[in-house]
Amino acid sequence: MSVLSSQMRLLLDKNFARKSVSGLDRAMAGVLPLSEAESIALCTLEWATKSQIRLFIAPESLHILLSLERTFALHSIRPFLDQVEVLYPGRYFKRWARRLRQINFTREDAKVLSLATFGTDEAGEILSVSVIATFDQRLIGKYAHELTAIRGRFEAMVASLEPPFCHARLPEVMLPQKALGLIQ
Repeated sequence: MSVLSSQMRLLLDKNFARKSVSGLDRAMAGVLPLSEAESIALCTLEWATKSQIRLFIAPESLHILLSLERTFALHSIRPFLDQVEVLYPGRYFKRWARRLRQINFTREDAKVLSLATFGTDEAGEILSVSVIATFDQRLIGKYAHELTAIRGRFEAMVASLEPPFCHARLPEVMLPQKALGLIQ
């Protein structure tokens, strides 16, 4: 039985998406072995699907993948996109990203963290994801190092918000290997 429930939601960053697509592309072409990152990404996708864990990507990742699909006719992109949903910025996304930028996160990292916190699915039925799966060690380290400051700003912000936004939650940020360990 999985440690994570079916309510678990993962945001896959662009590096995870890239490794997944390259792994699928290489596997479909019979080019083996896969890199360690490609193997981990594909195993995470497989186990998450089996465990009914919802997988999300950012709208920017979707646009990049669709552009690559059109430009290079990559056949591995569609199978990847069939396994994920897009997480859309919800209300307070921009405000939270701005506050993360004040803690010196890069614009891109602040957007990913804010999307994980104030993102919603296409139907607007969810708020927040549980985990950001990323190969970006720098983001993981910075998030862990600044977590106390992040929590303080976050709690001050959501204290004045109306439902459902007052119920938003901060994600965990981890390597895909760790996320895979939780899923299995």
